[in-house]
Amino acid sequence: MIIGHISKTNLVNFTTDKFTGNYNLVIYKSTDNGQTWQQIAYANWPSTVGYWAKDGNNIYMSYNDFTYANSGTIYVGFLRSQDNGNTFSDIAWTGFNFGSNTTCPNYQRPAKIHDHITASSGKVAVSFVDGNCKVWK
Repeated sequence: MIIGHISKTNLVNFTTDKFTGNYNLVIYKSTDNGQTWQQIAYANWPSTVGYWAKDGNNIYMSYNDFTYANSGTIYVGFLRSQDNGNTFSDIAWTGFNFGSNTTCPNYQRPAKIHDHITASSGKVAVSFVDGNCKVWK
């Protein structure tokens, strides 16, 4: 996912197994319209997707975390940057236990388990689907 947030500056996140052999999120930043890229963050947990939202000077990225998926728990949360994407902090997260008998067919395909994020007037909302295919906000 790519977000262009100020003149000539872009952020991109994607998953890679480059660091641990698991799929982890990384964030890269370009300040020259994509001519060069610098890695600025690395999520040290197995994850498949991140989405962007921007509100004023704050940039947010939602994520999923499969660290404990083998025991039936998945986490979702979001990061925030207050310095135009130079650094990110983990702001909030929550987990839910889907157990071994989920009714949601997408739990057999982790790339389909994701969340969405939006931000406005200093408020952030993240929605995700739990193990029973119920949408949470």
